[in-house]
Amino acid sequence: RINNISVFKDFGDRNDVYVKGRFKYVDFWGKEHVKVDKTDTHKFANAEAYFNWRWNFTVRAPSTDCFLELTLMDEDRISQHDTIYYPVVYSLDQMLNVAYSNAKDGRRPLGTLQETVVFDQYDEDNAVENCCARYCRRCWRRARLSDRKFAKMRMDVQILPMDEAMASPVDAGNISPPKDRLTISTAVSHPERTLQIIMGARNYYNVTYFSIF
Repeated sequence: RINNISVFKDFGDRNDVYVKGRFKYVDFWGKEHVKVDKTDTHKFANAEAYFNWRWNFTVRAPSTDCFLELTLMDEDRISQHDTIYYPVVYSLDQMLNVAYSNAKDGRRPLGTLQETVVFDQYDEDNAVENCCARYCRRCWRRARLSDRKFAKMRMDVQILPMDEAMASPVDAGNISPPKDRLTISTAVSHPERTLQIIMGARNYYNVTYFSIF
């Protein structure tokens, strides 16, 4: 789950969000290994995006410089995909070293770690602004607190010895239906909510306000 997405590339304070992952490590002989993967896309995502997506990576220990680089992306059918937030590097060195030592010494593997990744760097010049921000840019820049725009992603991390992973294999990809995705059934049953998702909350309430008067 990703919450507090506050940088938008599409009209209506929304993105078609997916997460790109770049896994890298350097093995004992100094050879660099890289694998790139991605989640599916949460279309019409506003402040939150849900995935329930699993990645599986294989690493030969001992190793160095092991990390997972995570980037929030906006999918675009016509032009190139846009970066919503700049990449965040999640280091795996310490966790991998502990897991390797446990396996050598016959201790149980590490459990699943629940982590929160904070995306705090973004391109302000290319973000889509609402009307108020566009015409009051100077006041808006002074008034806002930058950390209010930081997005936070929750993820689980688990490292297993190869024999245990092979004994209980799991598939990569979607592991359960993600919540709050816009579907045809939700559009039909909740048209007002659908309109709010497509237009964005602020634009929706602006239109509602002006329609009253």
